[in-house]
Amino acid sequence: MAFFERDGVIWTIVIIGVLFCGICLGLLIEGKGHFLPTLSGFATAFGTLLLGVAAIKGVNQWKSEIRGRTEFEAAKNYLRAAYHLRKELNYCRSPMISAQEFPDGYNPLEANASERSSAHAHVYANRWADVANAFVDLEAASIEAEVLWGKQVIPLTAAIKRCVTRLRASMQASLRNIASGGRNFQANPEFGERIEQDITYAGDEDDNELESLLTDAISAIEEFTKQHLPS
Repeated sequence: MAFFERDGVIWTIVIIGVLFCGICLGLLIEGKGHFLPTLSGFATAFGTLLLGVAAIKGVNQWKSEIRGRTEFEAAKNYLRAAYHLRKELNYCRSPMISAQEFPDGYNPLEANASERSSAHAHVYANRWADVANAFVDLEAASIEAEVLWGKQVIPLTAAIKRCVTRLRASMQASLRNIASGGRNFQANPEFGERIEQDITYAGDEDDNELESLLTDAISAIEEFTKQHLPS
């Protein structure tokens, strides 16, 4: 452990000052009012010095342990928030939509394009609520991490935010296509295919650009936080 830690410099200076005064006082007392120290005076001064060194190291060790625990909790919270957001994004992108997720009374066999769009908007809104809450938690954990480690955290969170923003935009585009009776994607099949891949999670990142981007973003956070977590 470094004797002069950056955060412990002030404490070190204060304790050294107190030590110096204590040593001088001990020498004066043992020297009968003048700086002619006796062997006992040296012993008193040396003992005081040892106690002071132990005190300095104790303060530095305490500060180091406190910071270590703080960094561990911040790293754990940041990584856990990223995993939670990934889970909610995967659920939001699930291609399986149960009948219970649609509005009461909705019948896909009898619904027109507008009604189908409204029904899917209802499903997406409910799913998105969990994504939004998970993203708020990630941003809070990101701010805590940024306080400790600085601006290097910002691009890590920004990479996940781009995935969240892209999924939101793709969901809106899908709803507009449903409302148009499928004409939007017929006019631009490549765009429609990309949108459908964005809003559908199949568990395979090789053929899914959004899934690959999300995996890379999570991996970057894992790489960053592992240095603050026990192996």
